[in-house]
Amino acid sequence: MQQITPQRVAELLAGPGELALLDVREQGVHYRGHPFFACSAPLSRLELVIGDLVPRRTAPVVLLDDGKEGLAEQAENKLKELHYSDVSVMSGGTGGWKAAGYELFSGVNVPSKAFGEFVEHHYATPRIAPGELKRLQEIKKVLVVDSRPFEEYHRMNIPGGIDVPGAELVYRIHDLAPSPDTLIVVNCAGRTRSIIGCQSLRNAGIQNPVVALKDGTMGWELAGYECERGASRVAPPPSGEGRDKAHAAAERVAQRLMESRFTLDDFRTQLAQVKKMGPIGQLLGMIPGAGQLAGAAQEAVDDGHLKRIEAIIDSMTPAERHHPELIKASRRRRIATGSGTTPADVNRLLKQFGEMQRLMRQFGSGRLPRGGNGLRSILGG
Repeated sequence: MQQITPQRVAELLAGPGELALLDVREQGVHYRGHPFFACSAPLSRLELVIGDLVPRRTAPVVLLDDGKEGLAEQAENKLKELHYSDVSVMSGGTGGWKAAGYELFSGVNVPSKAFGEFVEHHYATPRIAPGELKRLQEIKKVLVVDSRPFEEYHRMNIPGGIDVPGAELVYRIHDLAPSPDTLIVVNCAGRTRSIIGCQSLRNAGIQNPVVALKDGTMGWELAGYECERGASRVAPPPSGEGRDKAHAAAERVAQRLMESRFTLDDFRTQLAQVKKMGPIGQLLGMIPGAGQLAGAAQEAVDDGHLKRIEAIIDSMTPAERHHPELIKASRRRRIATGSGTTPADVNRLLKQFGEMQRLMRQFGSGRLPRGGNGLRSILGG
């Protein structure tokens, strides 16, 4: 048996390479607690699901259980029989992971759900309650688009809804809602995919009002309304005009991301979240190997560093907050006087902001920053 320590698994998860981390316990047990990026692959169904989960047999695979039952070892033997060439068992299982100082998360599809909650909080993604949607459907034109795969949509959907899988929403939406006055409601079974679908349309600059249906089909039925079953309405391929509009929307999003429009206003807002709900500790705790930064981050906020940042940024003009390169010596002195700080404090903030911009570009390109020095310099003053 080839073993790997939880610490090494954490390093691999934080690194640039690929890794399949599979929890071979039964799903009900998996849901009660597992590493953030672990995927459920029960031993009892392993041969049936492994081809979809890990289609390339040379990919590195790490198996885990609770560290006591020997399920991971049995799964290792099965995968070797199926000619998987790089298979390891995490020593100690979930118990070893927790003992090493890493967190266990309950539920299913935890990474995507955490991302959805972050998106809704960060962008204030609007939503609509089932009762309000029902009322509006009776008095005006409303387009309901179901962002799930056809099989899920076909099983049950919001009455009148059209299936448009989330990745194709921006591509197909223009022909479905040619009038900018049409309200677009994005739904899924619960929350995450409707939030992401709604926000992707908003980020693409769709002129229509767009909202997410609160709690999806589940919320619709809990509100006492009936779902439609067996529907087969699917968004057609876009027309030439619709395709041109979709391409233009994609170009706008790409251009905005390439320009890295992260301003000092954004910087102030992000750091303020630490004070309100401690997300820097929670989110860093989700990143293997970064949990030790949480205490330093919160300490940096508690010692008054955030208040100095707020005072300095509030003393800037809107133009300076969006274009900090304008802030030369005389402006720095004025900002320092207005904020009750020193020019050295202003210089330090501008340096920290530049570091944050660099980190944001790294995250945007999919490269996770190594270590904690960058975050410490930003948060610690």
